[in-house]
Amino acid sequence: MIKKIFSLVVISFLTINFSYSFQTSKAKKFAKSITEKELKEHLYIMLQMNLKVEILVNQDRKKQLNILETITNLLELNQAIKRVIIFKK
Repeated sequence: MIKKIFSLVVISFLTINFSYSFQTSKAKKFAKSITEKELKEHLYIMLQMNLKVEILVNQDRKKQLNILETITNLLELNQAIKRVIIFKK
C-alpha cells in the first residue's frame, strides 16, 4: 500500500515537473519570436477583452440593483397597503 502511494506521488511529481518545463520552453520560444508590435497588439486585445468583461459585470450589477430597488419598493408598498387595511378596520 505504501509503495503504491509512494509511486503515485513520484509519478505525479514527474508529470507536473515535465509539464511545467514543457510549458516554460514553449513560453521562452514564443517570447523570443514575438515582435514589439505583435506584443502591443496582443496586450491591446487582452485589455479590450478585460474592459468588455468589466462593462458586462457593471451592467449586471446595475440590473441587480434595479431589481433589488423594485423589490424594496414593492415591499414598502405592501406594508403601506397593510397599514391602510388595518387602519380602516
